[in-house]
Formats: sequence, C-alpha cells, structure tokens
Amino acid sequence: MRQVYDQVYAQFAALVHDPDLAMPWPAWYELDGRLPATVALSVPPQVLPSQLPLYMQDLRGQKGHNLSLTLQLLERRQYGRDVQIRDFAQRIVYALTADAKRIDVPLPFTVRHDGDDLINQPQEMLIVMRTLITTLSGSTYKGKVPIAEGVEAFLFERTGQGIMVLWDRGQTPGVKQLAVNLGVRPQRVDLWGNVTPLLSPDDARSSGMTQLAIGPMPILLVDIDASTAMLRASVAIDRPLLESSFQPHPRRLRFANPYRTAISGTVKLKAPSGWTINPPTHTFSLNPRRNFRPRVDDRVPL
Repeated sequence: MRQVYDQVYAQFAALVHDPDLAMPWPAWYELDGRLPATVALSVPPQVLPSQLPLYMQDLRGQKGHNLSLTLQLLERRQYGRDVQIRDFAQRIVYALTADAKRIDVPLPFTVRHDGDDLINQPQEMLIVMRTLITTLSGSTYKGKVPIAEGVEAFLFERTGQGIMVLWDRGQTPGVKQLAVNLGVRPQRVDLWGNVTPLLSPDDARSSGMTQLAIGPMPILLVDIDASTAMLRASVAIDRPLLESSFQPHPRRLRFANPYRTAISGTVKLKAPSGWTINPPTHTFSLNPRRNFRPRVDDRVPL
C-alpha cells in the first residue's frame, strides 16, 4: 500500500501543489514505519464512540502528518433505528473532542435501479448529519461540563456562542429532569433539527435555572451562556482517586476564570456522609484567564 500510495501521490503532485491524498488505514493497525502525509483512519463500528480519542491520539504524536477520520455506521437492521442514530451522533462528538479536522461518513442515500437509471433516495441519516454539521462545524471544543451523575455533557464554542451536546448514559431507566444554568435564551435542538426554546419555571427564573429533560438520545443546546458553561467545565480535582488508607489525602481543586472581567466568590465543598474536608470553604478573587488552585485535605471515615 505504501508503494501504491507513493506512485499515486507522485501523479497528483505533478498536477497540483501539495495534494491532500489520504491513505486508508484500519484503526487496529499499528501506526509505525513511514507514514503517508494524510492518514484516513478507518474506524469500524465495533470500536465504541468513547474509544475514538484513544485511536486518534497515536497519530497526534506523529508530527507532520494529517488525520482524516472515516466513520462507519452500525447496521440498522441489527441494532435498530434509535441505536444507530445515537451511536453515530456520539461518534461525531467524541471525534470533535479529540480535535478531528476532517471526518468522512458514508453517503446517506439508498440507490435503486429504475430501468437503466439509478435513483438516489435520501435516508433519515441525512437529516441527522445536516443537523450536526450545521450546528458544530467551525466550533472549538472547550471541555466536559459536570452536570449530573451519568450525564455526558460536552461544551463547544463558536464566535462567542456556547453549544453543548449532552445525553444520559442510560444507567437508570427513564428521562432525567435537571435544573441547569444555561443563560437567558437557551434553545434545544434535537438531531432532526427541531428547535425548542427552553423556558424557566417561575420559581427557578430568579436563579437563572432552566428545566431540562435528558435521555439516551443526544441533544444540542445552543445560545447558552458560554462563559458560565466554561467555568463549570474547568472545575476539577487534580487527582480524583483516593488511596486505600486512612491518612489525609491532599488534593488541589482548580477552576479558571473564562470571563473578560475579574470574578470573586466563595466555594463550598460538601463531602459524603462521614467524610471530613479541610477547609470546607474557600474565598477567591480571580482576574481574567487566571486559575484558582486551593489545597484540600480529605479524610475517609474509619
């Protein structure tokens, strides 16, 4: 394949400057030896959507090479309509979180013969692809947002507009009802492009909370407060796992100020029953683009 690629690349190089010619590369092949300028990483449906960044990071370490990601769909007859659509949307999102610049997907058309003519009939997946492309193209991934247990929420930003893609991992049956701070005029977009304004109930309007129903099918939230979402996405603990000991566990809580002005406030940490956190309260004042990293000691119960 390398010899074939070199010959074809030489022919294109004689016609255009710096041709973008991708070489197909199965995801389970090792990325070793002399690599082509552009690798078209073909990911089979057996690879879980959350595993896509792991396959892509190997090539990210190879300098001077471009990555083209080729996705394959689950078989609808085997897995069903909802699972195919849900899996495809999650693959697109995880690929974008890994900074995929180019994603190739199968053409969503059914081809049938009518005499000597070929007739292309668009499939439902064409609408789903259109929604994801028009909403997420040109956006920048900002991080995961901690919203609720079992909920995956990914924040993107485009020209100052916040876009969030989220879904429930399905650990508990039914639809989750959440109250989330999304800004003044958030809108919900489903994978078929239907737009629904999100209204806050009277008792939650003063606090800026919005009621949101989340299920296993990914949804997109647009026109959200990007700075508030980025602030929440930056909250993390440097080492989330605890050693198996009864000694105090020193950790660093961190978050960043994404606003263009200084912010100040108080952070209150609530521990599980029987745990001890010292200190439980931190007061902060942060200039724009600065980080807050206080030390926290926690102790598990005996």
